[in-house]
Amino acid sequence: MKITDKRQKFVKIAIALAIIFVILLAIDMLRRMEYNPFFRNKSPIPWSSFRKDHNRRGYSNTVQLREMTLQWKFSGDHEFLSSPAIGPDGVIYIGCDDDHLYAIYPTGALKWRVKVGDNLISSPAVDIRGNVFIGSEDGNIYAVSKDGEILWKFKTGGYVHSSPIIYKGTIYVGSNDGFLYALDQNGKLKWKFQGKGKIYSSPSVDRKNRIYFADTSGFLYSVNRSGNLMWKYDLGHPVYSSPAITHWNDIVIGCDDGKVYRFSGSGKLLWTFQTQGVIRSSPAIDGAGNIYVGSYDRSFYAIDRKGKLLWKTKTDGEVESSAAITGDRTIIFGCNDGTLYGLDHEGNTLWEFSALSDITSSPALGDQFVVVGCEDNSVYCFHKVK
Repeated sequence: MKITDKRQKFVKIAIALAIIFVILLAIDMLRRMEYNPFFRNKSPIPWSSFRKDHNRRGYSNTVQLREMTLQWKFSGDHEFLSSPAIGPDGVIYIGCDDDHLYAIYPTGALKWRVKVGDNLISSPAVDIRGNVFIGSEDGNIYAVSKDGEILWKFKTGGYVHSSPIIYKGTIYVGSNDGFLYALDQNGKLKWKFQGKGKIYSSPSVDRKNRIYFADTSGFLYSVNRSGNLMWKYDLGHPVYSSPAITHWNDIVIGCDDGKVYRFSGSGKLLWTFQTQGVIRSSPAIDGAGNIYVGSYDRSFYAIDRKGKLLWKTKTDGEVESSAAITGDRTIIFGCNDGTLYGLDHEGNTLWEFSALSDITSSPALGDQFVVVGCEDNSVYCFHKVK
């Protein structure tokens, strides 16, 4: 009798553990879903940097923009090649070819602009206090307060086209002098790591605190938070694309050979996907792990997490802009045909907007709006149709 009781107790414990395991597995799957009512991952900063945050996925599951309308247009004096960031108070920050960093209210009114060296190709990063960090073609990395005051600048040895990322109090950014820099938030150098080529690629950081970036020599690098090399991989062609970190802590990046590459966190090549043109766009990754990227072959691609084509859609120009993905599975990207595209998750066109020149800037998602720069000297903001 006692043995039977023990067996029954063991069975109950086993069943309880199995139920707990299934619940934890379901929770993990829900976290990975593209959009669900339980996990919104709402950040105090809507879009803190190029490609949203340190993962560089370009995905926000809190925003739904299936239908949009133009809310306002901000006109500057020169091209907006930089991509916008959106601060904790909704203020939009974007660099311009007129050597100025702009702060624009969510209403489209100018808050301030400040001269920061030469042309701004780099995209800004903003912290929780509203301080903004951006690279300039004068070779400096600038810190600007939320009120438009230059706090400090740090000199590198080349143009800074790479876009900074802020992670756990450290600013990571590359330079055309071939170094990846790690600065504290007072502008003091913590360390620098030398690659083999110029760094246009913007660094990303995974959940194990490893930093990834690539250079024009064709190498993808992984370094730790102390600046020590973990591994590197020779892609054989220049890389301007920025790495995106998947939900499984893998790395996805485009290359000038027209391929999308996926690596494990340990540097193992998992697969490649071939397009028919150079890839300067940076991959976007949705909540299900699907990958979206544009190519110079005038196509935009959706690839599953195993590297298989889901669909592709043709455009009338090269796609250099990197996509933003919303929680309702709307994919938004610019094109060198002057069009901002909104597609559904099957590649069908939901809406299009025609600007007066190329859109190489990558869109940023705010609180139910999307904002993007354009080479027609404008910044455009679209709001959700209510």
